[in-house]
Amino acid sequence: MLNFAWLAEITTGRRPGFASIIPPLKTIFALLALAMVMAGGMWLWTGFWTGIYANLATFIPMIGKGLAATLGLTVLNFWFSRDINAAMMSTRDIRDDVLYGPTNPVDVTKMVNQLCHEVNAHFKAQFGDAHRDLPVPVLLTYTDDANFKIVTLEGRNPGKAALIFSSGAFDMRRMNQRQLAALIQKELVKIYLRRGIGRTFVGMLSDLATSLENLNAPGNAWYFRALGWLTGPFQLVLLWERSISRTYEYEASAEVVKMWRGPDLIDAMDRKVCPSQLVFPMKSTLKRNQSLHKRDPYPAIGGPIKSFTDWVDQHEYARADKTGWRIVSYFDCGINYTIYFINEVLNRVPRSTNEKQFVLSLTEVILSDGRKIAMDSDEATEALKPLFYQQHREKSRTLYTAAEKSIALEKEVTIAKAKRRKLEDLIPSIEQRLQPYDVIGPDGSGWASTSLDPNLQEAIRHYMWQQPQPQHNQNINQAQAILYQFKQQTVANDAQKSNEQDQDLESQVKQTQGNRSVSI
Repeated sequence: MLNFAWLAEITTGRRPGFASIIPPLKTIFALLALAMVMAGGMWLWTGFWTGIYANLATFIPMIGKGLAATLGLTVLNFWFSRDINAAMMSTRDIRDDVLYGPTNPVDVTKMVNQLCHEVNAHFKAQFGDAHRDLPVPVLLTYTDDANFKIVTLEGRNPGKAALIFSSGAFDMRRMNQRQLAALIQKELVKIYLRRGIGRTFVGMLSDLATSLENLNAPGNAWYFRALGWLTGPFQLVLLWERSISRTYEYEASAEVVKMWRGPDLIDAMDRKVCPSQLVFPMKSTLKRNQSLHKRDPYPAIGGPIKSFTDWVDQHEYARADKTGWRIVSYFDCGINYTIYFINEVLNRVPRSTNEKQFVLSLTEVILSDGRKIAMDSDEATEALKPLFYQQHREKSRTLYTAAEKSIALEKEVTIAKAKRRKLEDLIPSIEQRLQPYDVIGPDGSGWASTSLDPNLQEAIRHYMWQQPQPQHNQNINQAQAILYQFKQQTVANDAQKSNEQDQDLESQVKQTQGNRSVSI
């Protein structure tokens, strides 16, 4: 796998000089230098393929004009990336005081504002005076109920960034608000770190390489397709750019773990991939289950043969037919993982399994004897799972408190501005909007208040929040069964039908509860 972690380290913009509407002057010079180098290199390459001496008078000027147009469009696309992409996706603005989701309403503007303050508090503690506050990005949405998607437009600087949500992202039958907050916080970290020459250089290079790649699209005129073919070798830079982009994704996930939302981020990754799955066991449990289906141990032979057989045993499907030779299974596994490797190389976003493994290795808990264990270790059993959530939320209290103070200061400034503009009637709305978002705080369950029966809410909170287990294991199964029925229901638009569904769920809770109570 191509590894450009070293480049990510020096291009994160961790010491931003200042944040302004126009990028710093050194960034402008870097963009001009990039354009000159790419144009000159492509001029030499096209000259090599077409014959400089034979076509100097006709072909090279034509190629030069094409390259100049491509570079010009790339600069325009970079400068107006937020507005162009928002228009192409037919987005609409998310206004204040708009709630999404009838069963667990999400206040998007309030949530993102809270998370921005947490991100600023986190990086201010790291960078000190070099820190510059991240402004709340523009929040947009578009219609796509079937899919969960958050698109981040980093813009030419953090003040020109945007978060675009599909309408399906607010379907809280997929995940609770704590898990959604972890995903949003990761995107905010990516925006914050888009500062300095390095990130701008990579973004500009990505736009240029993508523009050249699109020249080969079917339906284009022969001239553009010829230009795309002649500059094809330069499109190999896409592998370099996409590897760096994947590194940025990993880096943002690591910062979310440092902000004590690691367990929530792991849950969000699971539920984003498979929202209908009820139980997501720990990795140690998966390893034990896989070991039950492994082949019989190979005779005691060491060296390369043992390494070969161990690799095959580890990467075979758990329930695959294992009566044949290992050498045959080796080629089956090789085809599988080669295709996974190619897909990873060609994507800007890492494979979910790889990114989850990375986050699991960083998410740690401290045991009573002082030892630290990661969530992907064999020692991290199902019994320790609630401890991971408990410790991380206790540690997030300091960051949450710092964000509360920052929000209080923002509220004072906003109210003062409203009074100067003689908009006193807006003050109650400002006070309501600029309050800490307790639903995703250290004491929040991730579930907002709804019209559901309290017993059902407790059952759902237990299962979704991974709180300490109830006294009776039978209650756990009951809660999971109730939640499954809850997740499969279609929420009706009219209030009468919704109330009937709530009553049905309430009766099911009472029937299964018996003499026991579902406790948290």
